[in-house]
Amino acid sequence: MKAINYYMSTEKMKYDVLSTMLRVSYLLMDNIAACGDTGKDIFSVEMLKRASIKAKILILETFFEEMKYTDYLEVVRRIKKAYKEESAIKNRDRKVFLAYAKLLHSIDQLYDGYIKWLLDSLKKSGLVELKNIIDEDIFTLMDVVNEKEIKFKRNVSKLSPSSLLQSLMASAAAEPRILWIANDLLNCLFINEKKVYRYSDPEAADENEVYLYKCLTIPTPSSLMATELIAVRKSLRASTIDLNNALRDWSYCFLHNDSAEIKIDRLAGEVITQFPSIQTAIDNNSILQYQKTINNEKEIKVWIGEAPLPVVWDYYKYYGIIDEEVYGLLQSALAENDELKNRIPIIVIETGSLLKTDAGLSEKSALKDDILELTARKYISIS
Repeated sequence: MKAINYYMSTEKMKYDVLSTMLRVSYLLMDNIAACGDTGKDIFSVEMLKRASIKAKILILETFFEEMKYTDYLEVVRRIKKAYKEESAIKNRDRKVFLAYAKLLHSIDQLYDGYIKWLLDSLKKSGLVELKNIIDEDIFTLMDVVNEKEIKFKRNVSKLSPSSLLQSLMASAAAEPRILWIANDLLNCLFINEKKVYRYSDPEAADENEVYLYKCLTIPTPSSLMATELIAVRKSLRASTIDLNNALRDWSYCFLHNDSAEIKIDRLAGEVITQFPSIQTAIDNNSILQYQKTINNEKEIKVWIGEAPLPVVWDYYKYYGIIDEEVYGLLQSALAENDELKNRIPIIVIETGSLLKTDAGLSEKSALKDDILELTARKYISIS
């Protein structure tokens, strides 16, 4: 059973939340697909280290401008001006060459400091550590890009946002999957007067409503190293295999468009019954319990249930993960296909205080598209 995580860097979402969603789904599911610009965030430091001189200057200028470091910004802009002037000189004498070399050295010093800041910031969320558990069988990356966006030559699959969000419907041609999203759905701040019900409530049988059941609590795993994540996954695997099989069987109810009552009965009778053994395995895992002691007893709550697909689209629009253009495409598709109104299975990660923004760390992607275009090129010749 595949977990689908869809995330795009926005002002309203946070690296901690993304890292937690990916880590918990990695521990519990057969395999996961991280969709969006997650790969750009995970591998941002490696990509930035390969930046050209021109890209370094633009990155530093953008960074110091956003952080309002006026003194450093003034220095970088002087360097930028000198770089343009020096680059235009074809035949340099020794004096000019030495001055140019000193200029390049000053850029590298500032840039090394920026890379160190970025790496320290990303390490706090545990995001960059995830590069060590990515593989083609369990943890894969999928770029979600608009046609107008730059497409980078990386060995990952690519899909448009509207295609991805329509493909969340059950399909005989696709591997059974379940969408994992952040805890904001519980608050439903993005939908006027929308409630979340329990699966035992009569309203849960209404296909227009959202219902959720709290199935697990797990100590916050954001500081686990890759080797520890692998060890915990292996420890939990004996109990999670049965869960994934039950989720797969439940997903067939959506494929066959069974009634709401049948889907709820299957969830209650075959899926929810798998969670007590997993909870016992979590409670008995020494690595996770140690995390609980060092993180002030912080735990992640895991919920399972159903949500109408248009509600999921509203969620992504509210948090800026899709824009008005994509949302319009989805609404057009909805007008032509009533099945897109149906509910889909979801798992919600309640991260609580992780949604609060850390001072000094921008939640925007560390790499902007215009800068990435430059870093993807070979090093600019200085001759």
